[in-house]
Amino acid sequence: MAVDKVTCGPIIAYEPLSSATYFLFKLKSVSIGSYTCKKDWQACDLYIETFETMPLQYQLDISIDFQLDPRSGMFTIDCNAKIADLQLVIGSQTYSINYENMIPMTSNKYALAMDPYTGGGFGPQWILGDPFIRQYCNIYDLGNKRMGFAKSNQA
Repeated sequence: MAVDKVTCGPIIAYEPLSSATYFLFKLKSVSIGSYTCKKDWQACDLYIETFETMPLQYQLDISIDFQLDPRSGMFTIDCNAKIADLQLVIGSQTYSINYENMIPMTSNKYALAMDPYTGGGFGPQWILGDPFIRQYCNIYDLGNKRMGFAKSNQA
């Protein structure tokens, strides 16, 4: 197993995989601002996923301060607004996704980088996409059936 020491900092932690086939791991809780939800979800990361993908109810709970744009279907907020960082607990570690990675610009507003998951109960409930991957390197250790995370040196 090789780790890119130029791009990635020291490994924060390894988490056991709940499914080695899809590199699924457990996401224990999610919080942003005063909102927190604790539940054991199946999660994975996906380099081709632009947004964080989650069950619709949690997207609605998290995006309470945003306005739904009916044209794009995205939750938007004024460009001058600041939102809290998204906190994800995986294993015993908390991984923070700063708000700059969570609200990419669309025209004159910022959009929340989240999509509802519509997998019909199959596969992971959460897919950690670009906002997570920009800040954390993912280390795939198939031999030991675990996933490692390290802070990105480019974040």
